[in-house]
Amino acid sequence: MLISVIVPVYNSQKYLDRCVSSILNQNYKDFQLLLIDDGSSDSSPLMCDKYAESDSRVSVIHRVNEGVSNTRNIGIDNATGDYITFVDSDDYISETMLSDLMDCVTDTADMVVGSLKMISETGETEFSMKDSLISTKDLLEDYLSERFPRICLNGPCVKLFRKDIIDKHHIRFDPAMSLGEDTVFVTEYLSHCEKIRTTDKVMYFYMRDNEDSLFSRFRENWYEDSCKAYEAVMNTASGFDCSEAAEKIYKDGRVRNLLGTLVFAVRTSTKKECISYMKALSSDEIFCGNMGAFNKVSMYITARLISLKFYPLVYSVLKLRYKNR
Repeated sequence: MLISVIVPVYNSQKYLDRCVSSILNQNYKDFQLLLIDDGSSDSSPLMCDKYAESDSRVSVIHRVNEGVSNTRNIGIDNATGDYITFVDSDDYISETMLSDLMDCVTDTADMVVGSLKMISETGETEFSMKDSLISTKDLLEDYLSERFPRICLNGPCVKLFRKDIIDKHHIRFDPAMSLGEDTVFVTEYLSHCEKIRTTDKVMYFYMRDNEDSLFSRFRENWYEDSCKAYEAVMNTASGFDCSEAAEKIYKDGRVRNLLGTLVFAVRTSTKKECISYMKALSSDEIFCGNMGAFNKVSMYITARLISLKFYPLVYSVLKLRYKNR
């Protein structure tokens, strides 16, 4: 069975060789590697061309800069495999990842989800799934209730997708989103699945040392994007009749994440952007109606002040609190 490995590439010269080498050195040989260059201005395009010249399994597509969602979509459009997996160009995979994923394929599994390790300057952290064949409803219940690390399901990496399901339902990444588009893609795919195979094998290495990352600073559209991702998850969960208790846990987590994003905004963006974000929070019914989600007094007080529209005060307090962090 052929696997299409899709790698979006944008100014990745520092990491690209490590990523591509980890794919080309797989013990599972039946794959195509699609390197989609998103208008890189460094040596990445030349590196991609050299990989294609030296290995017939590598195909390169050069595009003008259109963002990671469009880049992944181009990869999907050009994939010829029975299955699709995604790898980000600053990450790398174990030499057995493709074979490990294929070993989990069964007649009843619509998707395979593996485990990963996050690597940063501060150390390494493993995020593991259980080794099981699980219904989509039970997987969503566990996801909402955070019975396994949500990072394992949120993005498209360390997964094996059936190409026929993607094509039949025309599942694509939303180019208008810069945050949460991964979650929307995976959630939409899950809505067409019955059984998921998960494995506790760590096979993907997620690097957090890229200073040029999209997430190095706050962006104004993050609130709207987070709402889209939240609604996608909740709509799919409702479609599988997930429990209210599980949905409440996920809702409370979203409320805390919204406030956490404000802290990140204070540290990385302007006062104007922060106040604009707080205005959105003060109009958010879920945020203002779930103050009980905050288990720290300081977080509760901050959220209450936002709901009461004390934006400059909240900004000044947070700016002072996180000045040297």
